[in-house]
Amino acid sequence: MKSPENLLEIKSLNLYMPENKHSKAILQNINLTLLKGKSHALVGESGSGKSMICNTILGLQPPQAEIQGEILFDNYNLLKKPYPNHIRGRKIAYIPQNPITSLNPVKNVKDHIFETLQIHEPQLNQSEKLNYAKELLLSLQLKNWEKVLNSYAFELSGGMCQRIMIALALCGKPELLLADEPTTALDVMVQAEIAYLLLEIIKKKNLTLLLISHDLALVAQMAEYISVLKDGQIQEEGQLKNVFADPASQYTKTLLSFSEFN
Repeated sequence: MKSPENLLEIKSLNLYMPENKHSKAILQNINLTLLKGKSHALVGESGSGKSMICNTILGLQPPQAEIQGEILFDNYNLLKKPYPNHIRGRKIAYIPQNPITSLNPVKNVKDHIFETLQIHEPQLNQSEKLNYAKELLLSLQLKNWEKVLNSYAFELSGGMCQRIMIALALCGKPELLLADEPTTALDVMVQAEIAYLLLEIIKKKNLTLLLISHDLALVAQMAEYISVLKDGQIQEEGQLKNVFADPASQYTKTLLSFSEFN
């Protein structure tokens, strides 16, 4: 069986925020490899640097940040300036933590999807965009798709809004999905539904997933590989089943002991 290829490699990444003529290291010597078609979880407490890694992959780190190292996506260094427009939102897509606040309240779902398609699929006419939107929403189990298209975020539930965010992420036909705490703002039952949908999508489309989460039960359900982050440093990493069965670091053991996963 052919081994999976590397899609994204982070090499010796250090990120500093200058403060009062000193530099505070936010990320320290981060090395991370995402394999094509695989799901990888980045876990740790709030403030451990998980979201900063995600933002840096997207080129959205604070403008004053000082960065060393490389982030290679298909062998292109994403830390080169300017950030390549053909990658963010297309090759690499982002699913946010709070879907309701991520949607423009004065635009309906149709506006959001059509505007995104105009960027990624400008050759489509209005009828083709409508068919595209229909197929997207149906694939996300939004059967009443016409009503949803004409709805605004405040008229939809949190779970429906998150489905819309997933639809928007898929408009660019990405290879890599970055999901930053994608179920945190949702009810428990809806969390399970969204997790299942994401799993089905990445399997069907053979996508790579980087899941940012502090929820080890969710991670156990969705990820094949895991990196454990503390204070901007990776404590350990490997196949999830191996790390959970026999954690090497005391920090991982502590996280597992406080998790509902156990």
